[in-house]
Amino acid sequence: MSEIKVDSGVRPKIGILDSGAGGLTVLAALIKSNKAYDYYYFADDAFAPYGSLSIDKIQQRVLSICDFLIDKGVTSLVIACNTATLEVIHLVRSCPKVIEKNILIVGIEPAIKPASLLDYQGVVCVLATPITCQSNRLQALINHASLNRVSQSSRYHCIASEVLANAIDALPGSGSRVDLELQRIRAIMAELDSRILVLACTHYPLIKSMFEGLFDYPVQILEPSDAVARRVIDCLPSMHLGGHESLSVSLYSSGDNQMESRLCTWLAVLLGESLYQRLSLAGESHLTLD
Repeated sequence: MSEIKVDSGVRPKIGILDSGAGGLTVLAALIKSNKAYDYYYFADDAFAPYGSLSIDKIQQRVLSICDFLIDKGVTSLVIACNTATLEVIHLVRSCPKVIEKNILIVGIEPAIKPASLLDYQGVVCVLATPITCQSNRLQALINHASLNRVSQSSRYHCIASEVLANAIDALPGSGSRVDLELQRIRAIMAELDSRILVLACTHYPLIKSMFEGLFDYPVQILEPSDAVARRVIDCLPSMHLGGHESLSVSLYSSGDNQMESRLCTWLAVLLGESLYQRLSLAGESHLTLD
């Protein structure tokens, strides 16, 4: 990936989008890098989950949000949603505004390759939305990984969840739905005797601790948020944050004010209170972008 041309004296502006709170895992990884960047996060929760929408609708929503974030002045865009990356990133990269402004576009994909590099003999479970499980791109990633994996005796099994991403966005009121779905996932993995779980939706790492407490035997859990953050940072000027300098984070939502509050709550959990307090937060809700 080539480096984007950014004035080294200007703080880069990074736009991140997802159907809900899941992309905050990528935002948190970027913030933890201690770089002097400004962040613009869009949660399209009024249309969540993307996995239940038609491909045409997903493309319409993502392109509209990218246009909104570009108008905010972002120099980089992270599509922090597996479904959106699979179905829309090629269209985003061909947008006239993206080409004209030389905007860096980074997507997110399931951590299939890291799983293939593990010396593991058994079933690798990939937890994803139905549309991701059915995608040609996921199958291509698995086929490629199968040819290059360390252990030729391992295989992949996709677990489709229609409810988990949306239920995570609705926490804490949806705790029982989350628990039921986690027990279903646990039963499938136990039957397959799987010891590796790839979280192929950015929402799932928000409850990584719940996955870790789900098993009474060791299970390795893989998710790509840190790798995506590194890809973005590698393409931008290295501008370190001063000891008392605040970080500007703008949170946008297509839903109501409660979603904005939930985004702040999740961000505080992911960052820890001391780092969260260094953020200069702004927000706006009910953005339909029709």
